[in-house]
Amino acid sequence: MPMRMLRDLLRDDSGLAAVEWALVGPPFVLLLLATVELGLVLGTQATMEGAARDAARLMRAGAFSAAPDPQAAFQNVLCSEMSPFASTASCRADMIVSAVSSDGLAPLSFPPCTQACPFETGKPGDVVGIQVTYNRPFVIPWVGSMLSAASDARHVKLVSTVVYRNGA
Repeated sequence: MPMRMLRDLLRDDSGLAAVEWALVGPPFVLLLLATVELGLVLGTQATMEGAARDAARLMRAGAFSAAPDPQAAFQNVLCSEMSPFASTASCRADMIVSAVSSDGLAPLSFPPCTQACPFETGKPGDVVGIQVTYNRPFVIPWVGSMLSAASDARHVKLVSTVVYRNGA
């Protein structure tokens, strides 16, 4: 009789799907959410690259030279193109824009800044570098803590740099 009970117990597969889902489910959901989060990060980066390039093209053409605040005008163009991934208020608060110029002989270097960053449009013939930095918050915070290699697990730092030479 005890052997028969043991044999019946080994053949019983009720609840097996629940046990399998308990083992496979959490890693699957984590992988799915991490894929969605990574897709959002890459989409934001690609959009930011295009927006920075478009705003820099306008700056090179002199569209901001008549503006009282060229940096604000640049950021307005940038934020209008970033609208699918960041609200206008978030974009203005979280996007850090820096522009430096050089005569072409000295290397370009972007000083570390958080609020008041240099914004030089340059003279004719100068090399101008524009750097846009965005600390994008993770949509799913616990996925961000697993994806982020930085000390801040709630944000990922996205950087876009555009370099061009002003016309003569």
